[in-house]
Amino acid sequence: MLLAGASTKAAADDYGAEPTPPRATTASPSSPATSAVRPQPPSTPPRGTSMARVEREYGEPRRRHAPVGQPPITRWDYPAYRLYFEYDRLIHAVVPADPAPVAHRDELAVPR
Repeated sequence: MLLAGASTKAAADDYGAEPTPPRATTASPSSPATSAVRPQPPSTPPRGTSMARVEREYGEPRRRHAPVGQPPITRWDYPAYRLYFEYDRLIHAVVPADPAPVAHRDELAVPR
């Protein structure tokens, strides 16, 4: 456990190992992953938000599904995401997958 203000080096010495260096998370500018600009996912309400507040701040859902199971789980569909509620509190927001377009599609063809 690290105490406030304790260094990673001091913590590593406590366990007899050197700290692991941070991993690089950015791709090189020439990599295909960075060549296409991906739109940011839509803003969704935070977990724990009430149904009333979601409706007030994000508007009427496109569709409301009936509650299912015990505890009751309700799904609201918005154009860009789906919200799942337990009783009247938001427990999960799902943004459907929007994969990047396939580059070099012609190279994926299977020879016949």
